[in-house]
Amino acid sequence: MRRLAALLGLLFGVLLLAMDVPTPAPSRLAFEGCWYAKDRADGSQLRLRIVEESRSDGRVFLIQGSDNRSGDGCDGPSRTRELGVLTAEGDLAITAVRWCLAEEAEPVYFLTDTLRYRRQDDTLTNSAGVVFHRERFLAR
Repeated sequence: MRRLAALLGLLFGVLLLAMDVPTPAPSRLAFEGCWYAKDRADGSQLRLRIVEESRSDGRVFLIQGSDNRSGDGCDGPSRTRELGVLTAEGDLAITAVRWCLAEEAEPVYFLTDTLRYRRQDDTLTNSAGVVFHRERFLAR
């Protein structure tokens, strides 16, 4: 009888492990950190630094972005300051201001974008399909 109970317990445990467990919504802290990507359009290096606005209870994020060779009107490096708001779907809806580092260029206001976090591979994807990877820092 004990063997049967042990076998049934083992079988039940295996069935629990095999169940398709739904993936929970991303943690609000999943977006925080430093991210990098290669722009599919011009091959430039993109970087994002995302931090939670401390008084927002995980709903608002401050984002600093850079592009080392922006091709759309800048023809050189550019920077962005962005505000991201966590949506009900778990994405970040973003409004940004971008400016070129060349002095003669005018800033571009109110650019919009969306960042979606993918827990499976710890990446962010924007609305243009650019995939950002989390920067990993090695401690010495």
